Amino acid sequence: MSSSVRSVRSSSLGPAPSGEDLSCPLKTMFMQDSGDEVQRAYLGDMAKLAGKYDFKLVIQMPSYGTAQELALDLCTRTGLSLAQLRNVAAAIDSKDAFSAWGEDNKIITNPDARTGDMDVLVPPMIDHHVLAWAQGYTKDEGFHAYSSDFQGAVSGRDEGEIARRFALSLGQPVFTTRSYLEGGNVLPGTGRDGKPCALVGRDSVIVTAFHLMASDGLDRTQWAHRAKTLRTSIDEVTLARVQDKLTWAEQQATPEDAVKFLAAIEMSKETIASDLRIPYANLTMLTQAEFHIDMCTRPLRPDQVMLNHPAEAWALLNAMLEPGATRLKVWERTELEEMQSKAFEEIQTSGPVYDTIKAELEAAGKTVLLAPGIFASSTRQNNFMNGVPGTDGRGETFYFVNGSSILPLQKAVGKFLKEKAHIDHVEFVAREGGGSATLSAGEISVSWSGAMDCREVHTSALYRGPNLFELLPGGSA
Repeated sequence: MSSSVRSVRSSSLGPAPSGEDLSCPLKTMFMQDSGDEVQRAYLGDMAKLAGKYDFKLVIQMPSYGTAQELALDLCTRTGLSLAQLRNVAAAIDSKDAFSAWGEDNKIITNPDARTGDMDVLVPPMIDHHVLAWAQGYTKDEGFHAYSSDFQGAVSGRDEGEIARRFALSLGQPVFTTRSYLEGGNVLPGTGRDGKPCALVGRDSVIVTAFHLMASDGLDRTQWAHRAKTLRTSIDEVTLARVQDKLTWAEQQATPEDAVKFLAAIEMSKETIASDLRIPYANLTMLTQAEFHIDMCTRPLRPDQVMLNHPAEAWALLNAMLEPGATRLKVWERTELEEMQSKAFEEIQTSGPVYDTIKAELEAAGKTVLLAPGIFASSTRQNNFMNGVPGTDGRGETFYFVNGSSILPLQKAVGKFLKEKAHIDHVEFVAREGGGSATLSAGEISVSWSGAMDCREVHTSALYRGPNLFELLPGGSA
């Protein structure tokens, strides 16, 4: 990964996004240092894993931070000497590009075959009316029955500018996409044909459609032709439903409006595929069970996807709670019983949403592994889906994911990931500090609606840029 900026070209040309499945040869992981205990816990664990799995951890520092303080903290947490830390981690000036949720405001690509550089893809600013329309349209879908969260945080907090500064700090090209894609709602992977593919949450498609319509971003001739073609294949029930949903979105909708909107959806998917630089046939739109699909869905191998399902969580807990099956502390048993009751409720409420997602994946030719990935009690939430998969230099697969303060639960999920998902090495991170009445750093993070994968972006390009740790005096911190 060089520091030069290539000449400007179309954002639809160039390498596809870096993979989010086990086939990814992880070489560089980018994270930010906010200085708080939660982020430092993640940084410490990833610094240790960078040496073990032979990748570089690049830490963007805020203007108020110092490399010396950061190095001392990480060396204390990890037991690494300063010389060892320099080998596995680099500190760089963030150019005031700060967001602990480093994934959502950008998508980074695989390295260019000629230069080794990567491109940084940034979503456009979205009018708040567009977001309101999109939220109204989707209010009866997926997780929207259980949550008020929605897309738009990147636009609302102007995190696009943060992403552009990220690219500037690395000397990499940056492109504004036509579609509105938050990183956590896109999961790039590899298809059986070896070509790049991607899963994208339905909310991103809906927002993109309203955005393109509101900003005159659709070719009007093509749009009219597409609507005319679609009209002959749309049944009246679907047409009436879309018309009603547009009315919920505060649009005075007619059947003609419904047809035009469905045409805009198809054109939006094509736009997204173009922005992601993948074949249109390799884009799969998914119903959403969570705010972002990366909280419940994880590509594993070519056309294989791991999907959380509450029935799997209930079954795992039921086996653990069988008399004599698992040695548990009193507080652990109490929480696991509460998690089991919660999982049973989820089977009735969100279970049908996950069933729909499974059907969508299978219709797209994917093999689905249902997994016990999400657990919740009144005290803590554990998420084992929002992880970072990849392959190391030995050709062995790994998965970095949040751990749990309930160690028997962590062990049971780890066993599932190794035996059912066939992952060679499972590394649980940010798991220290939790107990019967306290949360670990990772559990605090999940309570803020994000976990391991939300806090990083990665690429198969090896970072060879500046390192502020190199400027520190002495051989140890």
